Amino acid sequence: MANNHQIPLLNATNYNTWSGLMTVYLQSKRIWRIVSGAKTQPVLSDIPTAGEQAVLKLYHENRDKACGMIYLHLDNDQKIHVEAVKDDPIQIWDALKAVHQQKCPGNRFNAYDDLFSIQKEEGENLQTLINRVEQAQLRLKDFDLAKLDEELASLTLIRALPDEYNAFASSLLLLDKLDKATIHQAFVTEDIQRCHCTSDMPAVATAFQTTPALSASKP
Repeated sequence: MANNHQIPLLNATNYNTWSGLMTVYLQSKRIWRIVSGAKTQPVLSDIPTAGEQAVLKLYHENRDKACGMIYLHLDNDQKIHVEAVKDDPIQIWDALKAVHQQKCPGNRFNAYDDLFSIQKEEGENLQTLINRVEQAQLRLKDFDLAKLDEELASLTLIRALPDEYNAFASSLLLLDKLDKATIHQAFVTEDIQRCHCTSDMPAVATAFQTTPALSASKP
């Protein structure tokens, strides 16, 4: 779609940028308050006047306009998220927010990991580096400082794990919370399991070595 308003189509990675620009655009069209839910459908009196009916008609027209504007600014792979609610601008907006701003710890970890992993690329100027950091920070704008303070130690522990712990690290990111107590207990349990598996290996090896000898001794 041709976009004359410098608003990128929403894709899998640009929600924070897109939502900010889209909000301003809808405000400029005087329909953002419908999308945000601040402006609700007018209630008609028992005997509606022509003025009331005109106000209601304008509300429905603006509601439809909001649906269309948002939908036309979605990449094709994003439209699936709103197909069931595309006649309701509030539900469209909420559905997109739910998809792209899930509050699970795994999303927070990935956002922090991306931010802390940024390094200046070869040939990159410092202004571009600044822009990349700012863009990464946009993903964190809904994660408050209390969450960061609570989970920072846990995030550091997970990032410190070597590749051989990838499966374990992935399982941690599926947890409902990443508080220190939960992560510490998971680490202790994982350590016990690994020690147990290691201690079992010599016994298994011995069993394999003795089995042929026992078989050979039979007449």
